[in-house]
Amino acid sequence: MTSNLHVSLPEHLQEALKPLPDLLPMELRTLVVQALEPPSKEIHYELLVKVSTWAHSEDGKERLKAADLRQ
Repeated sequence: MTSNLHVSLPEHLQEALKPLPDLLPMELRTLVVQALEPPSKEIHYELLVKVSTWAHSEDGKERLKAADLRQ
């Protein structure tokens, strides 16, 4: 990550991120897994932006819908 900006990682956000690694592209998968182990209180803001960008991409939408994580 190029930015040092971190945001809090409350339990509900940790829970929302837990099912994603199996769906994410490898580069994001590795970063999300690292961010969640051990349970952390903060996460890189830039990582959340990347996950959000992926989730709004066609690939992300399709994978989330197939996993029943998106309507």
